[in-house]
Amino acid sequence: MVDPRRPASAQVGGASCCAVAWHRRCGGCTTGNSTPPSLWIFDMSIVKRLVKSQRWISQHGPMGHARTAYLKHQFVHARAAHLFRGVFDSFEKAVASAPDTAPTSYDNTASAQLYLERLQLDDYDHPALFWMADAVYRGLTRVADIGGAVGIKYFAFQPFIDYPENLRWLVIDMPAVAAEGRRFATVRGVDGQLQFSDQLADADGCEVLYASGALQYLDRSLPDILAGFETKPRRIIINTTPIHDRHAFFTLNSIGTAYCGYRVEAREPFIEAVQAQGYVLRDQWRNLGKRMPIIGKPEYSVEHYSGFCFDLKADADRNLQAGADGNGPPDAGRNSKANAGRDGLPDANGSPKAQAARNGSPGADGESAG
Repeated sequence: MVDPRRPASAQVGGASCCAVAWHRRCGGCTTGNSTPPSLWIFDMSIVKRLVKSQRWISQHGPMGHARTAYLKHQFVHARAAHLFRGVFDSFEKAVASAPDTAPTSYDNTASAQLYLERLQLDDYDHPALFWMADAVYRGLTRVADIGGAVGIKYFAFQPFIDYPENLRWLVIDMPAVAAEGRRFATVRGVDGQLQFSDQLADADGCEVLYASGALQYLDRSLPDILAGFETKPRRIIINTTPIHDRHAFFTLNSIGTAYCGYRVEAREPFIEAVQAQGYVLRDQWRNLGKRMPIIGKPEYSVEHYSGFCFDLKADADRNLQAGADGNGPPDAGRNSKANAGRDGLPDANGSPKAQAARNGSPGADGESAG
């Protein structure tokens, strides 16, 4: 007979009651064991309810209200970066909601100089590095870097990819940022490879379209941009982009020096819209630890940013055929530096650059990546 006061693990199928930590007396895991007090019976549903209650209290209790009020104060006075406020149905409405305590664009000197010292590889850059290295290995040398500031990723990837002489890396950003980038590239002696523009139309005809932490600041969606190109890029690499599992919306972002409209895409519709422009999804990943918390709107917050790699369908089909014929790898190439970047193997020159890229080890300047 089943005793409702005793745990199922001690009654059904001879399961071991030794696994029940609170069981006082274990006499060989038989049904004849003495029954522990019913108060001790462990119920996972209680723990789940407690966790849910704790989360609700942290968001809606006194401390949650105090934290929300503090963040709203910080936001209004533009005293902190990476803060988000509001949920809107258009980019224009998000910008219109901005306080008058800071500019409403990256196009200013203070914003242009935000990343002059941040040229290292971040932990969440590794998948994008892999696909960029693979693109260069395949001979794609015309890169358009949307929102690349002063060429952050050009410098961050340089220790791990041997850039060919004919590489042309074009950063497209706001006029003030582009002007600062030209000066910075000249000082560093790379103005032959690293170039700048403030016109998105200049990305038309590139072979690789790269966007890291940038698509969210554009008033046009990526599929809309692609539809306007006469010659579409053969590869698209996207990183650190806010993707929500269900909702597509806009919010307002404080970067500390300005307020900016901020686009958040819904995952499946976003992927489908890019594929509709003639692309195949090659890879997607999460930027673990990089969050987008919206003040007072936890249901719209994003726990992890996302990254993607898309190839033009014709290129993807050609790569698969090459692998099937034995003339080349169907994916990133087992003999390429790109594959070394993923597997942590020494590159073609015998140097373990890729291992450093994967583990976030110190780069060429001795600074720790990330």
